Parts: sequence; C-alpha cells; structure tokens
Amino acid sequence: TGFSNLDKIMQGGLPEGSVTLLSGACGTGKSTFAMQFLYDGAKNCNEPGVYVTLEEDPKKLMQNMTLFGWDVEGLVAKKKLMIIKPEVYKFESIKQIISDAIDKIGAKRLVVDSYSVLLTYFSDPYEIRNGLVQLDREIKKMNCTAIVISDIKDNSEIFSTTGVEEFIVDGVIVLYLLKMH
Repeated sequence: TGFSNLDKIMQGGLPEGSVTLLSGACGTGKSTFAMQFLYDGAKNCNEPGVYVTLEEDPKKLMQNMTLFGWDVEGLVAKKKLMIIKPEVYKFESIKQIISDAIDKIGAKRLVVDSYSVLLTYFSDPYEIRNGLVQLDREIKKMNCTAIVISDIKDNSEIFSTTGVEEFIVDGVIVLYLLKMH
C-alpha cells in the first residue's frame, strides 16, 4: 500500500489482483491514500498505475500531491503513472477507457475515484449491483490490484454509498476522522 505499518498488519499489503473498497467521509484522506498506493507502486515496486478520477481535475489532483513531496509529474512523464478523467457518462464507455489506459502503460495498480459517481449511471439497485460486479470482473481480467473509493457520511453504519459495494469487492478499508479534545 505504501504505508509500512498497514502493510505489516496486512502481511504484505493488498493481495495481488484484488479489488479493495476504500471508504470514508469527506476529508478523511481517501484520495491521498489511493495516490500513495499508486505512487509507491510506480516509484518503488516497478508497478505502473492508473488513477481514474470521475470528479476532480487531474491537474489539481497532481498539484495537491506535490504537497507531500511526491514527483507525480515525473512519474507521469515516465509513463509509470497516468491520471485520467473520462468525460463520458455511459458505464460501458468508462470500462473501455479504463482498460485502454491500463494497456497503454502496462498498469498493475488502479484507482477508481469514486464508485459513488459511477452509481449515478444506473437507475435501480439491480443495475447498480450488476454494473459493479461487471466492473469488478473487468478489473480482475486486467490483472490489476485496485482500490475503488466510496464516499460515506460521517458515522455511517454502512461502508459504501448504497450498502452493496462492500459485498462485491475482496476487502474494505474504512478511514475515519478522530476528534481529539
């Protein structure tokens, strides 16, 4: 994951080829965690990565990551990291764009930010579940280890937007804000 203590607890990190749901409320560090996963993979493990952002501007995302001293632009220039924002609103197109990006740089790691936005492409719970199962299968076919981000409300009882996503993925990591007095 790029977090040594978390990797130790998880006996080495995320299982290769797995899809992990990363959930948390606004401001918990989901995007930063996900970028650390990709950055560490590209810089230290020779595992190129693709960051699919469905909301944030890729340039702004890269600027934010320089605050951590990460040379994101350098990795992008070396084709070790790709940050894309698909401008389409059809689920099938999104799957193809992700697949093309992975093929283009030989990615081994993938981040989709966020599942919550993908849900807007579907009109009913059956379509949501079916679409997310399809995406999970596609990611596994692409031979990537993936993190998919889900936005949840603070103190939520479920780990995803609809309560369905956590049953489709291989694992769940939930980030919380702790209020210290």
